[in-house]
Amino acid sequence: MAVCGNGEVEEDEICDCGKKGCAEMPPPCCNPDTCKLSDGSECSSGVCCNSCKLKRKGEVCRLAHDECDVTEYCNGTSEVCEDLFVQNGHPCENRKWICINGTCQSGEQQC
Repeated sequence: MAVCGNGEVEEDEICDCGKKGCAEMPPPCCNPDTCKLSDGSECSSGVCCNSCKLKRKGEVCRLAHDECDVTEYCNGTSEVCEDLFVQNGHPCENRKWICINGTCQSGEQQC
């Protein structure tokens, strides 16, 4: 059972800064008495949350870091930025290797 005010985010809580932590630095997006979002807040943290509001759909939240990765975008309904990658087997390194779970690897390593 969740205990609001113990400093640990538990089931059904959005935040929990603890009694001392909330007194020293109250969270801007969270009601420390209920451990839920404060009035008017849509989110409390995450790459797709800015000033307690969800970033709009289509806003870049993470750039692709290589040819096996893809650029990720906020979906407008969640503060989370999904970490996606190209389909396994997609060619990389000038078609010499293949993408496996987001990294470019020699196909021979898979056997």
